[in-house]
Amino acid sequence: MITKTDDIIWRVVDDEALILNTSNGYYFSMNGTATEAWCLLNEGKSIDEVARTIAERYEIDLASAKADVESLLQDLKNEKIVESES
Repeated sequence: MITKTDDIIWRVVDDEALILNTSNGYYFSMNGTATEAWCLLNEGKSIDEVARTIAERYEIDLASAKADVESLLQDLKNEKIVESES
């Protein structure tokens, strides 16, 4: 399961996720598709569920959607915005 770290506060404004890491003061923003993936992950959806939703909504193949979601997650992990729980 993917969860946001404790130091993260966020809001969606005009279809854009605005994320603040309170431990280091870094601020991030996400485009519409990434925001949608972020919101689904915050609902507890799995990577596969998020990828399926994105693929269906934007009419792209599932493999591409999954690769995009995994890339987003790696970026979020690198910035200490999310962490993986076993």
